[in-house]
Amino acid sequence: MSVLWQSVLVLGGLLLIGLGVKEARTQRRMRRFGARVEGVVVRLQESYIGGEFSEKAYIPVIRFPDEHGVSREFLSTVRSTRKPVLGARVPVVHLPGSPGTARLDTLGHKASALAFSFGVGVLFLAIGVVLALG
Repeated sequence: MSVLWQSVLVLGGLLLIGLGVKEARTQRRMRRFGARVEGVVVRLQESYIGGEFSEKAYIPVIRFPDEHGVSREFLSTVRSTRKPVLGARVPVVHLPGSPGTARLDTLGHKASALAFSFGVGVLFLAIGVVLALG
């Protein structure tokens, strides 16, 4: 494998690990300072996962009240092939004064965000280093 690809893997791995560190810091800020409210799944956006044999996926749109009681909405960052239930109540967290920072406040969503960035980042970094040494 060329030095270019090894460098791309190592740099990509470092970038993903850096994004994981940023996500961990964001989660810490949300845990310490975030306003926790209850949101409701109000509608679903459809998308497709995969190429030739695409599978329908759903992205929930969640409505929640900010700290002033104003109704806000956000599109979840998670999509699923299981159709979420409209009207389902979900935990939401956002930074006070910044309703645009709203996100789902579940262990699964927090863990998957960290696992993806750190897991793929470490994998890319390891492959790049092994190929460089090999």
